Amino acid sequence: MLTLHGYGSRTLSMALQRTWQAVIPEGHVAPSLADIERLALAILDLEIEILPGVADTLENLAADHDLYLVTKGNLAEQQAKIDRSGIADKFLAAIVVDDKTVDTYHDTVHQHRLDPAMTWMIGNSIRSDINPAIGAGLRAIFVPHPDTWHMEHEELADPDGICITVDRFDQIPGVINGHPFEAT
Repeated sequence: MLTLHGYGSRTLSMALQRTWQAVIPEGHVAPSLADIERLALAILDLEIEILPGVADTLENLAADHDLYLVTKGNLAEQQAKIDRSGIADKFLAAIVVDDKTVDTYHDTVHQHRLDPAMTWMIGNSIRSDINPAIGAGLRAIFVPHPDTWHMEHEELADPDGICITVDRFDQIPGVINGHPFEAT
């Protein structure tokens, strides 16, 4: 379904509707498709929850670095989340793509005239953030999160050992600025 319809609440709604239709035993009353769609679209109104340390880290980094946000999904939905996040002003640009690939990062670096050797991708998904960024010649900082969607899990492809893993967002400025940090 993702390859056909991409990421977003409409795809979730379609998946929920198909699932309900497939699992509701004959003779039982299933929720209406409109009810299922309302449930799926309710995620659009959820409060954006910024992880601990992210806002301060962005503030710290934005003082000396140009920050770009690269995210995937439905353009309107992602832009609305970015706007509601309270951190949009920390980024020079928010780039919404259908999927994050090596080409996505090559295009972003080219379009914004970035030096790949001096550009860091920071993310919680090895599949979408880290591996394609490394494939595009960028540096990478992996911030694991226990709630990362299982579809984003993948083996790290880092033959040159350029990906650094941190436990907390507040460790990122030290990594980027070349200062050691204490992992906890």
